[in-house]
Amino acid sequence: METEITEDSLFGVLGGALGVEPDQPDYRMHVLKKACEALLLQNDTDDADDDIYDAIMRSEDDMDDSVGYEPVEMLVPSTPPVNTSMLPDDCHDGTAAVEWLIHPKQVDSFMENNEMKPLFISRVKYRSMYSGLFDSGGIVEALKRKRLRYGLDIDVTRVDDGVRKNFNYNKHEEDAEKHDIADAKVALRRFTHDKCSLRVLHPQRFTEPLWHLMYMLESYWGSCVGCNVYWTPKHSQGFAPHFDDIDAYILQIQGTKRWRLFNSVDTQTVLPRYSSRDFHKSELGAPVFDQVIEPGDLLYLPRGCIHEAECLDEDSLHLTISTNQRNSIFEFCNVLLPSEIEIQAMSNIRIRRTLPPGFVHHANSLAGDSTQGINIQTEISDIIQQITRQADIASGVDRWFMNFMLHRLPPPTQAKIPPQSCSNSKLKKKSTVGLTYYDSAYPILDSTEEQDTLFICHCLSNPREQHQTGGGREDEECSVPPQLELPVSCLETAVSLLNQEPINLSDVPETHDDSITKLQVAQALVDAGILTPIFNQKYEFLQIGSSVGRGPSCTQVFLPNYSRSSLGRAEALIFIFR
Repeated sequence: METEITEDSLFGVLGGALGVEPDQPDYRMHVLKKACEALLLQNDTDDADDDIYDAIMRSEDDMDDSVGYEPVEMLVPSTPPVNTSMLPDDCHDGTAAVEWLIHPKQVDSFMENNEMKPLFISRVKYRSMYSGLFDSGGIVEALKRKRLRYGLDIDVTRVDDGVRKNFNYNKHEEDAEKHDIADAKVALRRFTHDKCSLRVLHPQRFTEPLWHLMYMLESYWGSCVGCNVYWTPKHSQGFAPHFDDIDAYILQIQGTKRWRLFNSVDTQTVLPRYSSRDFHKSELGAPVFDQVIEPGDLLYLPRGCIHEAECLDEDSLHLTISTNQRNSIFEFCNVLLPSEIEIQAMSNIRIRRTLPPGFVHHANSLAGDSTQGINIQTEISDIIQQITRQADIASGVDRWFMNFMLHRLPPPTQAKIPPQSCSNSKLKKKSTVGLTYYDSAYPILDSTEEQDTLFICHCLSNPREQHQTGGGREDEECSVPPQLELPVSCLETAVSLLNQEPINLSDVPETHDDSITKLQVAQALVDAGILTPIFNQKYEFLQIGSSVGRGPSCTQVFLPNYSRSSLGRAEALIFIFR
């Protein structure tokens, strides 16, 4: 008699062979993960298939009940990324930074549905993947030396009986003042004895590898990137279930942590503009993802994805890198349209006409379908449509981008190009110049006033210590102070000079103004630190390791590879200048 093999029986046999307890949460996912680990340990060869083992993270029944978000995608890589401890120093490309972060997931594939699909990458063989970015010693050091302020720089928190409690005070809560300086001994004692989690905000201010990674991620997204580090003692939970208004990349660095994800409560909470209140577990139902995250693992959660995390048998430290806060189409339109109304009203008398008498009586929601009310509503609707049809979207993007450049991180040392520069900063007609730092300056034409203005917007002077803290420059929509202003006649010259690759001044177009030359424009950008003069001699490429003669007319130096399209990424070249 033949025995029918069902899906349940197959998972039962496989789970028993792999030692997975049948009553373990999310049993099938654990069976699949253990099977992938076993395959990887047996198949440690260079010609192994390109490294990805996919597993469905919840059953078909769970998928039918979900609201908004897709099931979690699981990847288990068998090949290492470019660097397994931190972002390589020679990474001068935002896309390369994203590739490193989510390896082995391809960036194009990730971006197809990243707003709706969580991602879990289990790096079974690369547990040190993120170890160079931050550690628990960095939290202790920051507490002792950086004068961290409660509520602004650090939060001390714990969940008791499903309710989050804050301990952002040193002695007594009733005596505490807002944003007191955290006493390092008190905060650490609450961690070790009271089972409180420590959340340090904006740790990119304290560590250069994290600064480098976040600068490159900001270059990729074109919007500010945030970061928090969470240190949680064993057998504790710091935060109740909730969702955030950011896309979160959770990088496990030390210890382990159990994460649970839940279905959205309704469609209005999908891709939310604001973070949620804390949820009680009775509101959420069973988790759709239940997984212990280990060092080197990555868990990506789109904004709005309800989650909670708790420590089991060991302390945990993880980083949460946040992207796309207030970076939606809504936010852009909310900036674009008010300014467009102002601009178009200057030339369109129809917008400036007086509202008709009785406007509030004839056109309100209770007035009914009176002819007068319908005529008023139709007129205003036509004007709104005209404003949107004639909106200068490109100009709005310029203003949006200028605001980003004034608030993003300043460039770290690793973003500097080229490392070898000419010691003489006085330019000549055939000097060669290049950007001092990758992705650090752009020309922006401001057409919001009666006379156009050319701004060279850069981030070199942005204060790293105030990044994402709310300090620093004041937010001034449409009236951001220029960092470097040039005549509009220099636009074509500036665009050519601020190309991402070096350029000889002989190849730069001249300005359209006899009172200022391209040499003077280039010199102004060099004096501001935006451009750097580099070697001006003719050069030839030689393979690394080639025998090169030395003499008075030959100098051997190493420069990064500028041309990402024609040559390999992160490839060093030997330039021979004669």
